[in-house]
Amino acid sequence: MSKNLVLTGLKESFFPRGNFCLGPWCNKEQNKKLKYISAKLSLPSDLQKSQKCDFYYERLVEDVFSNFEKNFDLKWNKKSWEIFIGNWLHRYISVLYDRYCHLLFLKDKKFEKIKLLKYSKYSLITQDNQNFIFNSNRDEWNLALYSIIIDKLNIKNRFKIIYINLSSKNITKIKKFNKKKPKKKFLFSNFVNPINKKIIFNLYLKDNSSYLSFIKHFKIIPIKHNFYVSLNYPKKNSKIRKMEFTTNYKKIDNFEILLRELFYEFVPKFYLEQINSLKKNYNIYFSKLNPREVYTSVGLQHDSDFKFWLANLNSRKAVNLNILQHGCHYGSTKYSYAEKLETKLSNNFFTWGWKGKNKNIVPLFNFNNIKVNTKKSKNCKKILFVLASYYHYRLENHTGTIWGEKVKLYYDSLFNIVDLFNRNKKTSIFYRSPPNEKTLDNQTSKILKKQFNITKFDNNKIEFTKAIDKYDLVIFATETTAFLEALSANKPCLLLAKKELSEHRKDFINKFEKLKKIKIVHTTEKSLINHLKYIENNLNS
Repeated sequence: MSKNLVLTGLKESFFPRGNFCLGPWCNKEQNKKLKYISAKLSLPSDLQKSQKCDFYYERLVEDVFSNFEKNFDLKWNKKSWEIFIGNWLHRYISVLYDRYCHLLFLKDKKFEKIKLLKYSKYSLITQDNQNFIFNSNRDEWNLALYSIIIDKLNIKNRFKIIYINLSSKNITKIKKFNKKKPKKKFLFSNFVNPINKKIIFNLYLKDNSSYLSFIKHFKIIPIKHNFYVSLNYPKKNSKIRKMEFTTNYKKIDNFEILLRELFYEFVPKFYLEQINSLKKNYNIYFSKLNPREVYTSVGLQHDSDFKFWLANLNSRKAVNLNILQHGCHYGSTKYSYAEKLETKLSNNFFTWGWKGKNKNIVPLFNFNNIKVNTKKSKNCKKILFVLASYYHYRLENHTGTIWGEKVKLYYDSLFNIVDLFNRNKKTSIFYRSPPNEKTLDNQTSKILKKQFNITKFDNNKIEFTKAIDKYDLVIFATETTAFLEALSANKPCLLLAKKELSEHRKDFINKFEKLKKIKIVHTTEKSLINHLKYIENNLNS
């Protein structure tokens, strides 16, 4: 029997027979006949990867600092560069290290054939951080990346390589440029207070009442100011991309060499070609804004004029950067790159109540939950089962996110719980797929319909805290921000928290144990179903 290696879920990557998948990302439809090899590889753990990538990050950011300083007239300090490019840079390292480990740890495993791309024909340059996230979850982009790494590792002689041709437009998907100004969903989305010298931008707040609660708490008078200025991304690449990326370190390992060799082939245009436009916008619109304090939540994750302005401001004067938590397992999971970076760069990091080791971590609360009150349903015996969103490929280092190898573990758990649900006919269960299911290319709804004949789906376009009003009980397939929202809203809910899917820090485990004792949290499907049977006659009590 032939033994062929399949790297991605792309149909063109497969052979007529003898397919061995590198990992679960190759099997989006959960075909039970397909075989994986990633589970048999001696891959580093999530925490080992995180520690290694943190080491690589600290050294690479120094080299980015020196290389960019040569090419751009920007007298920034290290913190300014981290504000501007740190979020993407850590992600770049984590993505490459993950794919590098998959191929490096194949070791002496032999395969007959493999399908690759002649990557020199294609560009993997994205527009910005969000566009990089989108593409690094796509099969075409990852096949090109694997092809590059195999070439750089010089392991082509292990396989008979078959090169496939794809349209260059399908490798890196670029979002269409929108000339219109973005519509403001809320009364206050970003604003400046000239009296107290405070600027607020991109807070993780859902509606006007949340904003008003924030304003009242911090005693801020809002005056609207827009940090979203239209940016035209040039089609031509900068000449800098053809230059050598130099290093100040005398000793670097093979992966560090790869990071620097490929840097200009991957760095998004926002951080290179767009710098002149950012400078121009800064001089026209933002140079006179000199606050003492800045408040944001996701301002460092989304690329806009705000990041460039803040980096400039930080290099010129002392400014208090206040970051408010925005979900994604902050304070509970063992490692989160975003939490680590944001607590490092901020003067004050306001949490949803948890305490940290650093003095700048300040316990607060979630403004979105202040006025959330769910209505009790009238014992209608309806349950909402909230499905998790996931990424096919690892997009960063985070011990609480479902991606890569964890996707199969999630589906194994999901199939078990759905099978047990189907045996219990007394209660009507509706399923709610994540709003970004299509964007992430998640197949959960499609698979449940096909394999379990599930037809009852909740309308995921309705805002979550409003949607749960018509159900007696809400069950979560895994830990999410929505689970915390349901708890805060005093909605009866249960959580299936599989140990394989999420690792918790020590100070959070004690809190979790309290929820387990009162039967809100369950670590096995059987435990959850048994408790559901026990309470099914009075679900909303």
